[in-house]
Amino acid sequence: MKVKASCFVCLLERALRILQLLSEDERVVIEALRQVANMLVEEFTQQSIPAILGTKRERIIAEKTGVKDPYRTLKEESNKVAQEVAQKVFSSVSLDDLTYENFRRIMILAAAANAVEWFVKGYEFSLETFENELTTSINNLAIDDSKELYNSVSKANRILYILDNAGEAVIDLYAVRYLSKFSNKIYVGARASPVLNDITVEEAKSLGFEEVAELVPVGDLVGVVLEYSTEKFKETLSDSDLVIAKGMGAYETLTEYKLEKPVYVLLKAKCEPIAQSLGVRQGSLVIKRLF
Repeated sequence: MKVKASCFVCLLERALRILQLLSEDERVVIEALRQVANMLVEEFTQQSIPAILGTKRERIIAEKTGVKDPYRTLKEESNKVAQEVAQKVFSSVSLDDLTYENFRRIMILAAAANAVEWFVKGYEFSLETFENELTTSINNLAIDDSKELYNSVSKANRILYILDNAGEAVIDLYAVRYLSKFSNKIYVGARASPVLNDITVEEAKSLGFEEVAELVPVGDLVGVVLEYSTEKFKETLSDSDLVIAKGMGAYETLTEYKLEKPVYVLLKAKCEPIAQSLGVRQGSLVIKRLF
């Protein structure tokens, strides 16, 4: 997916909002913003991909502030709240029921968990509303390829599940546990190092993913950019029968390829450009087959 004109403003505004959390030194904030703006002036074209520009922005912010993981506190808070919410929500959801109806419910919960996001223009998220995001999710699904996904999962021996954000990943752990009832092998992709509020391999380990899946570092960019992915990830992608990818970054990047296997994205269309690209209302949930 290529950028829309409004992405320019969002990319810059998001830089400002995280910088204001990281530093009270106006000089640091202005210098970082200036460098982000210069990068955008040079690289923002009709052929640009939002996730790649977002990654470059985050590298500038980390370098100028000296903070390697700017979203660390937000990620920790997100995981803590999500664990409490997940216990409530999944107390009434069986991970042993392999019917389509139960499968669909769990996949909708996974899509709804993508609500965890910070500083997206036109979208405000609060951890206080996360439980409500999940409990009302079944009424917010705008694209529903869950039946096709169910059939694909039922046939797959090796599934690659690509994580997105912290907090969200807590719900994904339940989804991966459930998927392990269908498949002989589950791979879980996570970031090799911190970028945005995306979950890293080390953070995924601390949540317990290694108990049910093999963790694989995707790379250190937002989304899935194969040219900069790890060799291990590319080998895993080739070995997998089915890919389930979470989040807007995955949609922005995977739509640039044509993979010769079923690929699905689960997300919440939190920004207007994503919603327009998908043909849904902003804020809608999506379970969509890409290939």
